Amino acid sequence: MMIWICLREVCVSAAEAAIIAQTGTKNINRLKIGIGPAVFDTVDHVIGRFAESEVSLFRQAFPAAADAALLWADKGIGDAMNKYNNWRPVMPDDTGDK
Repeated sequence: MMIWICLREVCVSAAEAAIIAQTGTKNINRLKIGIGPAVFDTVDHVIGRFAESEVSLFRQAFPAAADAALLWADKGIGDAMNKYNNWRPVMPDDTGDK
């Protein structure tokens, strides 16, 4: 499973249609925790329970996303994007060698 954090300055997907309709703009900042590609039905993938092997990855992702949101609030989305858009969790089989 691939988990990632993405901050964007412009939202354009259908999921944001209600926000776009309410605000009248597509220029809406967002922070998203990615779940990687679906290997089965997308709806089940998105709203399903985490596999046991995924729990440790999300335990890393949620605090990192919170830190990204705090940096965004403090320094702006640009700084947060620069620091966190390439963030990845430490995988259980990583040796630390990069």
